[in-house]
Amino acid sequence: GGGGGGGGGGGTGDGGGDRTGTVVGAVVGGVGGAIAACCCMCIILALLLLLLLKGRRHDSNGFLGVPPDYDEVIYTTYLAPLYRVKNKKQHVLDELEALLVEDRDFIIANAIATAKGMTNDDIPKSLVYVYHDHSMDTDLLKLFIREEIARIDPRGGTMFRSNSVTPRLFKHFALLFAIEFLWESLAPFVWEIQNNALLNEEIEMSHNDGNDEEMGSIKKRTGSQARIGSQVRTGMEIDPSKMDEASDSKVNTLQLWLTAQKIFTSIVRSADSMPAELRDVLCYVHDHVADIHPGEEYKALGAFLFLRFFCPGLSAPRYYGLLEEDPVPTALRQLILLAKVLQNLANDTLPGQKEAYMARLNDFIINNQDDLRNYFRKVLHADHLPSIQRDIPSVVKENALVCLYNTLVTDRDAIDKELFKGLARDDPLYERLDKLLKKGAPFPASQG
Repeated sequence: GGGGGGGGGGGTGDGGGDRTGTVVGAVVGGVGGAIAACCCMCIILALLLLLLLKGRRHDSNGFLGVPPDYDEVIYTTYLAPLYRVKNKKQHVLDELEALLVEDRDFIIANAIATAKGMTNDDIPKSLVYVYHDHSMDTDLLKLFIREEIARIDPRGGTMFRSNSVTPRLFKHFALLFAIEFLWESLAPFVWEIQNNALLNEEIEMSHNDGNDEEMGSIKKRTGSQARIGSQVRTGMEIDPSKMDEASDSKVNTLQLWLTAQKIFTSIVRSADSMPAELRDVLCYVHDHVADIHPGEEYKALGAFLFLRFFCPGLSAPRYYGLLEEDPVPTALRQLILLAKVLQNLANDTLPGQKEAYMARLNDFIINNQDDLRNYFRKVLHADHLPSIQRDIPSVVKENALVCLYNTLVTDRDAIDKELFKGLARDDPLYERLDKLLKKGAPFPASQG
C-alpha cells in the first residue's frame, strides 16, 4: 500500500510537472509572441517614418513630395574644395575674413561687388556665405537695397529688374533662407506640369507608332487618354505662332488662367509659412520705397519677390530644386508662360499691352490685384513666422573666401578705384588690406 501510495505520489508529481511545463511554455510563448508582435510593429512604424521622412503625398495625382537635398541646391559646386589651400596660407583667409567682418560699413564688400559682381555671380554668392556665417548677410543685402532704391526711379519700371548686384545677392540670400518655402509653394504644380508633358509625349509616340498595347498601359495608369491630371492639364500655348492646328486658343487660355490662379492661390495661402528672414527684407523694401517713392511700394515688393524669387523658380525649376532634371520643352514653355502671367500681376501691368495674344489674360490681372495687395499686407504685418537656422559648411566658406581673395588680387586696380570712394589710403582698414594683398598670388584651382 505504501509503495502504491508512493507510486501515486510519483504520478502526481509528474502530472504537476507537465502542468508546470505547460504554464511555463504558455508564458514563454506569450512573451515571445508579444516580442515578435512588438518587432513587427517597430518595423511597420520604421517604414512609415521612412516614408514620412522621404516625403509626403500632397494630392491624389501622384505627387509624392520628395524634397531635394537642399544643401546641393543652395551651394552646388561649393560643397567640394575648389582651390588648393595649404595650411601655411590659411592665415591669409583668416585675416581677410576678419577684415570683412570688422568692416561694418561693408566698404570692402561693396567695392568687390561693384567692380566685379555684375559679371561674376560667384562674388555676390561668396559675400552672402561669408557674412551669413557672422549673421551679417541681412545687413549687407539691405545696404545694396538702399543704394538701388536711391539710384533707380521705380516709376520708370526698372525697380530690381536690372542685372545689378542687388538681385544677385537676394537670389543667394533667398536660397539660404527660403528654398524650402519655395519648394512647398510651387513644387506640386511644377512636378505635375512636367509629368503631364512627359505623359503627352509618351501618348503621342505610342499613337504614332500604332502601339495599342502601350496605349492600353497608359490608359490604365491615367484612367483614360484624355485625363492626365486634375491640378494641371496640358495645353497652355496661346501664342498663335507657336500653336499647332489641333490647339484651341480659348481652351488653352482658360487652362493657362486656371493654372496661374492655382499657383497664385498657393502663394497667397503660404503667407504664414514665409521665413521671418525673408519677411524682414520685404518690410525693409516696402518701408524704404515708401519713404522715397510713396505709392510705389507694392510694385517694388512685386518686382522683388516675384521677379527675383517665385518666377525664377517656375522658369528654372531644376536650379531651384523643384525638379531633378530640366523640364521638357513643352513643360518649360508652360512654366515660362505662367511666370510671365504672375510677373505681370506683380507689376500691375496688363500683359496685352506688350503682346496682343496675352490680352485674354488682362482680366486675370485685374481680378487678382486686390488679393495680391492683401497678400503683401498680410506678409508685412505677420508675426510668429518660422525662423530658418542654416550653418555654412566649412568647405563652402573656404571656397567663398578664396573666391573673394583671388578677385581682390587679380582685379586690384578696379577694386581700389571703388574702395577709394569710401576709404583714404591711410585708413587703417585699407592699410591692413593692402598689406594682406601685397605680393599675394591667387590660390590655384583644386586638381580634383
